Amino acid sequence: GVEQEFGSTNKKGYETDRGRVYLQYGAPNQRIIEPYTASTLPYEIWQYYKFNKQTDIKFVFYTPDRSINDYILAHSTAIGEVKNVNWQYEIRGLPSPLDTDNSLYRKPYEINSFGEQSGEFFNDPR
Repeated sequence: GVEQEFGSTNKKGYETDRGRVYLQYGAPNQRIIEPYTASTLPYEIWQYYKFNKQTDIKFVFYTPDRSINDYILAHSTAIGEVKNVNWQYEIRGLPSPLDTDNSLYRKPYEINSFGEQSGEFFNDPR
C-alpha cells in the first residue's frame, strides 16, 4: 500500500508528496522511475491520462537523498499543483536560472537538453 511504497524514514506514506498524489489521483497510468544517474538525482515522472476534466496530467518527483525515500513534488501540469518550469535543474541538483522576463515559461521542455532523458520522458512517457 501507500505506507510501504511511499513511507520514508521521517514521514508516513500519506504524508509524502508521492503518497498524497497517489491517494488523491489514484495509481498513475504511466510511472517512470529513474534511479541515480551520472547527471541526475533519483526522480519519477507520473502520468495520468485523465482525471476529472483534466487530461494528460504529469507529476515530477525527485529526492535529494534516496536513503530516506522522501521524494519531493518538483512540478506538475495538474490544476492547483506546483508548477516549476525549472524542474530539470532541480533533478540535477543545480540552482535554477533567474527568470526575470518569464522567457522560461514560454519555452517548451527541451528534449534531453541536459544530456539525459528527463525531457524526453516528460514529453513522451513510456
